[in-house]
Formats: sequence, C-alpha cells, structure tokens
Amino acid sequence: MAADQASPLCASLGLLLLLLIEVICFHPPVVQASPTDLLCNRQARKKMEKRIERLRKAMLQQKRAEVVGALRVFQDAVQGARNQSTSECQTSLLEKLGDHIRNYLIIINRLQIQNDTVPPSHSAAQNCSSLNSTSEVLKQYGNLLKGKLEHLVIDLHSQGADSE
Repeated sequence: MAADQASPLCASLGLLLLLLIEVICFHPPVVQASPTDLLCNRQARKKMEKRIERLRKAMLQQKRAEVVGALRVFQDAVQGARNQSTSECQTSLLEKLGDHIRNYLIIINRLQIQNDTVPPSHSAAQNCSSLNSTSEVLKQYGNLLKGKLEHLVIDLHSQGADSE
C-alpha cells in the first residue's frame, strides 16, 4: 500500500521539477523581448533552439537516471521476494524477472545521451518500501514498464526521428 501512495508523490514531484526547469530555461534574458523578436531575429531564434535542445537532453538524462534508479530498487525487491519465496514456481518466476531487470539495466546503461552527467536518481529508493510479496513485486514491475521505461523509450524514439 505504501508503494501505491508513493507513485502520485513521485509523479507530482517530477511535474514540479519539470515546471521549474521550464521556467528557468524559457525565462527570456531580455525583459523587453517581444514575440516578433523571436520570429524576426535570427540570432534570438537560434539561441532559443539551442536552449530547447539542451532542455530536451536534460529531460532525457533525468528520465534515464530515474529509470535506472527505479530498476535498481526493483531489482533489490525482487531479490528479497525471491529469498522469502517457498514455492519453486514463484522462485523460478522471480529469477526470470530478475534476469529481465538486469537486461533492461544493461540496455539503459549503454544508451548514449550526449553530455550525460546526471547521476542515477535515488528518488525511487526514497519513496518505495521493501516489497516481499510476489504479487506486489509483479504489480510494481508492470507499473514500471507502463510508466517510466515506456516514456523513456518514446522520448528516445522521437529524439532519433528529430535528428534524422
């Protein structure tokens, strides 16, 4: 139940952080700037395009760090549930799940995002309780795949399409 309550908190903190980043990045350096300056002034337009690109990269780096942090926390939860499991079927299922998590970690750690200097996020570890129930572990895995990991892949795909 604590894990269910942590999800909205993570989402709201993430949205708040994103809003703060947007306010900082899109705050015009010149107070008297007008919309026509951006459209008509080639230098202003290029500066804004560079800022937008930096923001996109920073958001991708942050999402990647959050996914890695969540996968590591989840990997520990799977290991804990596996250690407490008495059923051979559950143990086998959790072992396969652990293998899938390791594969995701390998893939995500090999992603090359330019200027990737954001350390892995520990926010996932702060807001998740330890999971020992197999059903809770599987539920969290589904949420992770449908949430952060899926959004990261979509953003990476759109970034690749934009660069072509």
